Amino acid sequence: MSEIGESFLLSPERIPGGSVKFEGDSTLLHPDLAPDVREGIAPAITRVLNGDAAEFIMMTFGPGQYLADHRAAHPITIQCLEGHISLKVGDVRYDLPPGRVAHLHPQVVHRVECPEDAPCRNVLLLTMLTGRLPETA
Repeated sequence: MSEIGESFLLSPERIPGGSVKFEGDSTLLHPDLAPDVREGIAPAITRVLNGDAAEFIMMTFGPGQYLADHRAAHPITIQCLEGHISLKVGDVRYDLPPGRVAHLHPQVVHRVECPEDAPCRNVLLLTMLTGRLPETA
């Protein structure tokens, strides 16, 4: 996969919101909430929940798609919910099959890739730990 210049900063404000509406005191997230695979090199991305102290974002990768080197504005977790994803931090590549979770501190340059031999649909759950707590009365 080709390298793309300088890393970019990924912040919650740059991610479009989905049409999913949640109500009540709890929320269950599942891969069916992820967007459909799209054409091109980048995955389909949507914010599924703007929660208390965290933003929940789903990305759907097709084989060979990737997010070029970038940084997150907040601490994050990356979890593969379906298919297969790999995470590259510096010179280290981490395999992320479903169920494995990676945590990164803010501003750590990383890259997310979907292997060419992966299934047609590969869903990643990105959690941005924003630290914004709800206001109490």
